[in-house]
Amino acid sequence: MNRERRGEREYEALIGIPAAEALADVHAMSPEMYEAVIAGAFGGALADANLERAAREVATVAILGGHNLRWRPPAASTVPTSTACSSASA
Repeated sequence: MNRERRGEREYEALIGIPAAEALADVHAMSPEMYEAVIAGAFGGALADANLERAAREVATVAILGGHNLRWRPPAASTVPTSTACSSASA
């Protein structure tokens, strides 16, 4: 399977909708950017089954615009995962 197809499968597995549908505007404006996101990011490291799904999800948020979030691992296993991210403006 090529990187673009692998990326499309991984995108849909992580996001829940097909990449071609979700990123249609990106593809229309810049096919090269679409390819970089799908084949480069989602078809590369994010498709690596050696990485835990949680790590791939954090990377996905960062790639898709979570640059204003800072991820911190929970201090203890009793801390809910929803508190693991905080806004950079906080």
